[in-house]
This record gives sequence, structure tokens and C-alpha cells, in this order.
Amino acid sequence: GSGESYKTIDSVLNIIKDAVDSGFSRKDLFVGIGGGVVCDLTGFAASLFKRGARVQFVPTTLLAMVDASIGGKTGCDFENYKNMIGSFFPAQQIHIYPEFVQSLSKDQYRSGLAEAFKTALLYDSELYEIFKTEKENIIKRDNQIINVIIQKCAKAKAAVVQEDFTEKNIRMYLNLGHSFGHGLETIIGLGKIAHGDAVAWGIGRALDLCVKKDFCTESYKSEVFKILKDYGWEINPIHPLIKGGGTGERILNAMHKDKKNNADKIKLVLQKGLNETFTQEIEDEDIFAVLK
Repeated sequence: GSGESYKTIDSVLNIIKDAVDSGFSRKDLFVGIGGGVVCDLTGFAASLFKRGARVQFVPTTLLAMVDASIGGKTGCDFENYKNMIGSFFPAQQIHIYPEFVQSLSKDQYRSGLAEAFKTALLYDSELYEIFKTEKENIIKRDNQIINVIIQKCAKAKAAVVQEDFTEKNIRMYLNLGHSFGHGLETIIGLGKIAHGDAVAWGIGRALDLCVKKDFCTESYKSEVFKILKDYGWEINPIHPLIKGGGTGERILNAMHKDKKNNADKIKLVLQKGLNETFTQEIEDEDIFAVLK
């Protein structure tokens, strides 16, 4: 499964304990080599150690290369809620070696592709076209295509983060699909589904809602749904990994507890079309409507 089950405060404290035992000073360097979870934990530990040591990352998964290692969000999960504890603490350097992508499992690769596709929907119509037309090369992990995907995503994310480091406004757009996705991860059990797969499903739910509220056209939604399906992502409102009934209510509950929302209404990232994004607080009944 994914490393999500290790994403606990205990793991963070273990890293800090090792640093203390090794006689680290604030000038010493923490290095996270691994996927998104390793980067998040190492960055968080570095931010806490003596009120902040230095940190660098070597992301080894596509998800970490296009998303998790960039932008200084660190943290861990708490009591089955994602990233409930954390800090904004940027790495000084990120070393990206695209070769790592070739060794990923199919699930890990697809998980990273989901965050890349999200970036295309938000910021990059060229990248969107690549997803639409180059499925074969993407699936077979053509080196050239992977390099283009990583470069485009890293550039887009870095630009947004630079403008809005602590997520007061435009950085929120990067959460497209995440409110639904985190809700799904929480009720299935953290780590039982790849993060990117949950996000891709969440993008489908968000666009479903956009059509129902007349924010976007049916044709935009169906084109995106076709791409989601092409890459093996779930587009069914009730995800097949969910066990038991009452799924809409359970996901809605988890979404209300998500750190991004104030208690009464859920704020969602929505789209009018490709690269046209906005946020809005949405009534529970409208959210519930796309979960059944």
C-alpha cells in the first residue's frame, strides 16, 4: 500500500529523535529521499527541530516530483484526518531525477499522473492536450513525455506557490478534487487508496457539481470524464472501494472536518472550463447530490 499509514506524529518525532541522538545543530541538513509522505514528514521534522533546520528533497515518485515536494507544505495525518498537523516550511533545494519514474508500481505512477492532470486542468492547456492525445506514450512511460509533464507541473506549481505561499487565495486552486478526495480517503481508511486516485475521483465529483449548478458545460465535463476513464480512474459517484451504506453522508461529514473548511459550509474549488477556476461555498444538499 502507500506510505500513508506512516504519516503520523510518531514518525515525525522519530526523525527528530535521530537528529537529537546524532547531535544535529540548526545548521545541519535534513534530506528526504522518497515519495510525498517522506517529503512531508522530513520537512515537518526539520521545521520543528530547534525551531527550524535546513531541508532538501530527492522526490522518488511522480506525485512527489510534480506536486508534494514543491511548495513547502509539510505535515502528518491525525486520527484518520489528512494533514491535520503541519507547517509551511520550504525546502532549500529539490533534486529531481525523472529516471525514478520507471521503477514505480502502476498504482504509484497513476497516482502521480492524477496530480499532473489536475495541474493541466488548472493551468496548462498544452499539458491537457498531451493527456488527451498521447495516452499510449504516457501509459508506456515514454521518457520524453515524462520529462515534459514534470517540467510543466513543477513550473506551474512553483509560480502559484511563490505568489501565495501560505494559501490565502490562489494557491487554494491546487486543491481541485481534494475536498472530495480527502473525504473518500478518510472513510475508506487512509492509505487504502492511492492519493492521486482519490483526487481524480474528486475532480469528477467537482465537475459533476459544476454541471448541476450551471457553472460549466456538459461537454467540458464529459471530455474530462472520458480522459479520467481512459487512464483507469473511477468516475462512478459511489466509489467501489467504499464498504457499507450511507456513503454520501459519511463523505460529507469527513469533508466538514477537513482543515480547509469552516464549520458550516464547504468551500470547493470549481471550474467554468479548462483553466477557468474559482472557489465557492456550496450547500450540503448540492454536494450530497453528486455523491449518489
